[in-house]
Amino acid sequence: MIVLRSFEKLQRQKNSVVTVGTFDGVHLAHREIIREVVHRARMREGRSVVVTFDPHPKEVVTRARGPVQLLSSIEERIALLDALHVDIVLVIPFTWEFSRMTAGEFYRSIIDARVGVSEVVVGYDH
Repeated sequence: MIVLRSFEKLQRQKNSVVTVGTFDGVHLAHREIIREVVHRARMREGRSVVVTFDPHPKEVVTRARGPVQLLSSIEERIALLDALHVDIVLVIPFTWEFSRMTAGEFYRSIIDARVGVSEVVVGYDH
């Protein structure tokens, strides 16, 4: 598994299957989504990409309310994702400036332009 901490280092590839989230704890529902990403990427002969954030977005957006209690550190999440056979984990530094990006801007400038997505897999609450 390749871990990238900047989307500038990611080479675009059109057969990527992607999921995006914080994946705190990498619980059973997260694992099901990630397994589906890996499966669909294999079927397309592409790569599976998990996009996540560090620090957790709540730590940046709600910083005045105190620390956010997380189930897992970024290192623990990466290890859990590795065990699920993800090809690439893209850890995007989550900053206040980054939080101002719209969903459309995020998709166009990072997911499509940098990753080269053929499919996006998300859970029911996204």
